[in-house]
Amino acid sequence: MKIETYLGTTEEWKARVAELEATTGITEADIKQWVWILSPQSGDLKIQRFLASECRKPFFLVMLLLAKDKTIKEPAVLMGLLKYIRENYILRERPEDEMNHPAYKEQGRAMSWWHFLVLLYRLVWHVREEWPAVFPVLAHMTAEFIQTIPVDSQSRSMTGAQARSVVLNKALQYFAWPARIRPLVHMEHNWAAQRYLLRLATSSEPPLVIMQNGYRAIRQVLIALSKTKGEARNVERASKTWPPYRRAVDGMDERRPPEDDLSRSSKAGILVREAGYADEFVDRTLSALGGSLFGDSPTIQSRALSPPFFYGSRAGFNIFVEWAAQVKATRNAREAWIVFLNPPEPGLRPDLRVYAEMFDKLFARPVSDHPAIRPGDVKEVFPVHDGNLSKFEIARLTHPTPDELYDMMLQDKLRPAGKCLAILVRNAPSKQEALRYLRDSPFAAYIDPLMNRLKWHDAESMKTLARLPPPIFNAWIRMLCRTHMRKTGEVRLETNKNGLSSQDTTAEMVINDPHLAGEDRVLERQIAKGYSILEAIALTRAFQTYNKRSAYGDKQPWHTIMEALAGPKVLYSRFGALFNPLETLTVFLEIYQRTTISKGVDPIAFEALCVMMRKTLMLSTFVVENGKLAPRQFIAYQSPVENQILRAHRLAREAFRDLVNPVPAEEATGESPDTQ
Repeated sequence: MKIETYLGTTEEWKARVAELEATTGITEADIKQWVWILSPQSGDLKIQRFLASECRKPFFLVMLLLAKDKTIKEPAVLMGLLKYIRENYILRERPEDEMNHPAYKEQGRAMSWWHFLVLLYRLVWHVREEWPAVFPVLAHMTAEFIQTIPVDSQSRSMTGAQARSVVLNKALQYFAWPARIRPLVHMEHNWAAQRYLLRLATSSEPPLVIMQNGYRAIRQVLIALSKTKGEARNVERASKTWPPYRRAVDGMDERRPPEDDLSRSSKAGILVREAGYADEFVDRTLSALGGSLFGDSPTIQSRALSPPFFYGSRAGFNIFVEWAAQVKATRNAREAWIVFLNPPEPGLRPDLRVYAEMFDKLFARPVSDHPAIRPGDVKEVFPVHDGNLSKFEIARLTHPTPDELYDMMLQDKLRPAGKCLAILVRNAPSKQEALRYLRDSPFAAYIDPLMNRLKWHDAESMKTLARLPPPIFNAWIRMLCRTHMRKTGEVRLETNKNGLSSQDTTAEMVINDPHLAGEDRVLERQIAKGYSILEAIALTRAFQTYNKRSAYGDKQPWHTIMEALAGPKVLYSRFGALFNPLETLTVFLEIYQRTTISKGVDPIAFEALCVMMRKTLMLSTFVVENGKLAPRQFIAYQSPVENQILRAHRLAREAFRDLVNPVPAEEATGESPDTQ
């Protein structure tokens, strides 16, 4: 139905506009400006036009600009909008143009505390995507707004003091949301925002009340922070055998009170109890990850994101979340296996969450011998200490292999799904094993293109593949990048009697398909030879073509591919081994530009670009002889390498400038209707 049917006739429209202008001061010119502001597809351009326009800007227009389906790529645009909101809705009751109109003089603030919470929700949604460093700025805005709420005000639902506390607790929960990219690294910004609000809570008169969900949000941030010096020493003092009981190393340790062994998260848990809130599964899960409290099962303080919890009728599943957290908060696979065999309640069988954490421990690599790395800091596992255990006890406590644990899971009538399936696929030793896990999962009907590359040219098959959950697809891409055969040292394949390797034989079978074009046949030949990064690139492009939600904001598969190309893997060049680094750099730059143009620059892509340049220069100018690097006598492709390196250097300079200079001068793009 056309919009004209809702607007009515010209006379009816003019009458409605005249009534609107008489009651609110909004004119038809203002409405034209709103249409101009909202017409672009780009979220940045919408906000630029909004800031440049001189029309009336009601609060609903701000909310439209910050809708969750909008993207904001330019930091200057976001900061300009934050400045406008602060000046017009926090420091003032209303924008100046509304204050001058008689219809608004007795209506109070344009943004109530409820409207502010909706606004803050949307702001945090956008900030966590690209700019977690802006969290403290939002905390300052929140503190300023809380102080504008009169303590003695009274509404139908609550007093002003109660409204202040509600805003504080909701803000603490929003500021616990992790960043989309490198959430653990950026959690310090979340903590800076929460800490500023906590100072406001204690200095306000009367003090603001922190409720149970507010305490939980604080603990969720604390468990994701790196250990303090005291917490690191406490982990080192713990006994190396399981359970990790407190161990006194010297006389000073003997004199320390037991409370000194608690982490910040555990101490916050004590505050929750002192505030009168009873422990629930959620609190015990956070205690397991943050280091156990007195009387609880001992765990290792582990740096991790808070797992998702269940509420309402499904709250009973939180017992499995707690059990999974206890398995995670261990130092190696044997300790995890001991916890796995001891459920919170007798007779309770593990679910997929518990199995997922156990698989994660089994697949984890041994930790590097670095004195700054302590248990719980990284995902890698620490060595097992037998102590005085007998050989029988050691055999009894020995954990199963991943295949044995997988058979146990199937015997429990559990099909791999969710996080468990993603871990299995990501760590599968081969595509055949990964396909086995996918065939056993609920997504077996979607994976035909993963088993048969001829399906890539069938639109219906690729649409079906695009229904695969993005975390599972991203795990498949990581597996492909990890199993890519060709490394910086040339890999020689075993050949059969015809002089073809097994991969070559498969390639010949695939490329004989008459439907494939010349370029497709070259790609298929290389993929079939084991060059899985090319397969990952082709699959990701096809997947995001048919999965619009993944194409909209999912950078993870491209990050995985860029990191793999910047690592020890290289792509095959038909011009010879000397040209492999150049081929790898060329493909990398193509992916980098496609990703940053559509999704914006981020630190992971920038770092991968820098590592890629260093790798190309090293492989182009040095060669390994007798285990040592020696300069090459000549570079056969010096000019192409120089051109690509200069191109990469230019891109790196542009990315660095965007990352470190977030607030350039604001400019509006396009002309407003008044100037046309």
